[in-house]
Amino acid sequence: MNLVCLDLEGVLVPEIWIAFARETGIPELERTTRDEPDYGKLMDYRLGILRERGLGLAQIQDTIARIREHQGVLAGIVLKPATPVQAVFPLLPLVDFVLVMTVEPGFG
Repeated sequence: MNLVCLDLEGVLVPEIWIAFARETGIPELERTTRDEPDYGKLMDYRLGILRERGLGLAQIQDTIARIREHQGVLAGIVLKPATPVQAVFPLLPLVDFVLVMTVEPGFG
């Protein structure tokens, strides 16, 4: 299997947050690092929206499962170096691969 991973904020490789925003009808979740380059601020913004709406891991897992329903499509997780590996454990049954970054986003 050949795998190409491009970090283009949903231009060539769909980002889960964009898919999740469309799935839930919350356009504010389509915000990416193009809109807010500070990844920590961006994630705080996203998590605040999830808390406000009572959404969490179960709904994100549903979105991942629907992505994988398309023939020939793989779902993967990209893990930042500072993120504990245990954070992806609940999602492993739903994804085809995990890519571990060697640098924090924006510092490569």
